[in-house]
Amino acid sequence: QLLVILLRSPDGTLQVNRSTDGRTYSGWQRLASHSAFAPTAIGFAEQLHIFTRDSAGLVWTQHSLDGSQFSQPIALGGPLAATPQPIIENGQLLLIGQGLNGFLYSLAASDLAAANWATWQPYSSTASPLAASTDSATSLLEVGVNFINPENWQNYQLPAYARLRPRLAKFSLFYDQYPTTPTFSAAEFDAAIAAGAQTIIVRTAETRTAPADVEQQLTVPLLGTTISLLDYIQRHPAVNFWLEVGNEPDLAGISPLVARYSLLATIRDLGPRYRQSHPNLRWMASLPTRLGLPNSTLDEYRGLAYLDTLLADHGDGLGAISTHYDALGVHLYGADTFAQAYPANHTASEQFDCAGSNGDAHCPLLILDRVLSQTALPIYITEAGIDAAMPWALKAQYYVEAMRHLPARVRGFALFTLSLDPEWYAGATANCPKPAGSNCSRYALDVDEQGRVDPAFAGAQLIGRCSQNLALSGPPAVGLNCAPPCQQQWAPAPRQPRSAVQRTTCAVEGREPLAPQPTTGQGTPLLLTVPAATGSRRRGRIAGKPA
Repeated sequence: QLLVILLRSPDGTLQVNRSTDGRTYSGWQRLASHSAFAPTAIGFAEQLHIFTRDSAGLVWTQHSLDGSQFSQPIALGGPLAATPQPIIENGQLLLIGQGLNGFLYSLAASDLAAANWATWQPYSSTASPLAASTDSATSLLEVGVNFINPENWQNYQLPAYARLRPRLAKFSLFYDQYPTTPTFSAAEFDAAIAAGAQTIIVRTAETRTAPADVEQQLTVPLLGTTISLLDYIQRHPAVNFWLEVGNEPDLAGISPLVARYSLLATIRDLGPRYRQSHPNLRWMASLPTRLGLPNSTLDEYRGLAYLDTLLADHGDGLGAISTHYDALGVHLYGADTFAQAYPANHTASEQFDCAGSNGDAHCPLLILDRVLSQTALPIYITEAGIDAAMPWALKAQYYVEAMRHLPARVRGFALFTLSLDPEWYAGATANCPKPAGSNCSRYALDVDEQGRVDPAFAGAQLIGRCSQNLALSGPPAVGLNCAPPCQQQWAPAPRQPRSAVQRTTCAVEGREPLAPQPTTGQGTPLLLTVPAATGSRRRGRIAGKPA
């Protein structure tokens, strides 16, 4: 008799221990698997088969004859809302799992050794959900940062990032101005993984998204190294990598049909090739803002119609983006908070006119809600920012409040941004490098508009502690104030699609003066020297964020 115990360790990896008598055990052994949730197992045809689900909802399996030596992980597809349950039905090994749409699906092994598998098929004609599981998609939201450059990496970005207790990192690796020169080196990837990132999203250039362009970006050496992004991914099989193709195509000035063709041609030409050689690399399509091309003469190019045109199957044989990509990347921006159009900060028309002319900053959930209604794919919020001068700990509370109300299909939340480039924190001060009359934004989390950094990284620390409580679906720790003043009581997050118009009527603290600044201990603020922007590395159309 063989007794095998499986568990998920704190770092997300799978551990196994075995015994032949139930009294003595061989010791915990770490399996070469992806980050795993709630493993399940079954004995079949004199072998032990284990199944796990990774952070993207995809299913993996390994098998063993003796509980000591295991096969390499085999990808079984997905995504599913929970780890599937193995059963033996009519002498055949089956997996039964719930899709993100609520329907049950089955996957059958093609042979007795379960070395080969068929494809997922509907298990029943009705949407019968599985029993509630602690391993549901609602129990985990990976939180991290969208890194846009490596400036002030050691003295600000990395320590603040570590205090987020991150599971996610996004690197805007390429920009249109430098289509073959990565912005980051392998060292920054290493640092993010060491800080806790288990999922890494890498963004291509904004408009250079044709197959040849993307392949060049995958194979060019990372900054200061001789290895490419593909090499790096292959050397880190336990990390989940996503390639986000493109960036806000409407703000980049691309028509939705051109953007659609580039995205579909790239996944058609490159996806099958690299899915085989790089099983931990998945593909994500970057979606537009709600503005579209507002000056276009074509109705289908303006506003939300741009998104609809991008996502549609136009009957040209290419199909739809949602049928070829593994996930979708959505940006979520709020001018003051993520609660739409706080009454005290905006006019009546801005408060309620989400179908009108005001931008994403006043109605940040429109794109997300539209995508949720049109596709069943997992969604990552690959940029999330609040452009406001307010105490940073309060801004952090608004971030956490937004996370609490995200639906289950949203798997990641990347803050924009920790950079100390003055374009992203200087506001209307003299530090802003933009022309007179063009104010800079105020997105940086723990730095005020004068460039003074909170040495305790209070905002990042609060998000890290609160988001951990969020993942556990419970109340915050005693003394931990996770909700902003508008939210009087902590309650389980309603993890379901909401109406795009969702208001609150409480007072807005964003208009209060900044809190007193921490000091270095000598009575003076901690002031970091930030080189003036020269325009040599502009961010393409990213600079078009709400300001």
